[in-house]
Amino acid sequence: DLCYKNEQKYVTKEWLKELNWLGFAIWYMDDGSLHKGCKSTSIHLHTEGFSEKEVDTIIDFYTEKGYKLYKTSYRGYFRINFSTESSELIYQKIRTYICPSMQYKLPERHRGYFDENIIKESQESETEIVLREGQIINIE
Repeated sequence: DLCYKNEQKYVTKEWLKELNWLGFAIWYMDDGSLHKGCKSTSIHLHTEGFSEKEVDTIIDFYTEKGYKLYKTSYRGYFRINFSTESSELIYQKIRTYICPSMQYKLPERHRGYFDENIIKESQESETEIVLREGQIINIE
């Protein structure tokens, strides 16, 4: 109900407020990428399926939380880029949730922290996350 109105997906601040770090990690594993610069790494979220207003909502939400991020145009759509410093803070929060098959999306210093038990402790009672051999198979 927080994401859909008239059978169309919308990003709202209410939805973002409900998104915990496990949720962010899942979002990152799906729509995120590791940007490797000359001396640093950062998080890019591919938000091509979102409107510019929704991208601005996401940016405003994380800016209010103290993170530095900005949008860029990518093939006629928008992408969200977190600063190196903000990305580092986020990697520390999500690295235990990033399953082995997605470790390539983390800088090497943050790899190897996946903990299946933390995922089980973090999930909401109505959410079922099915794991097989350390990979997320299904989320209901």
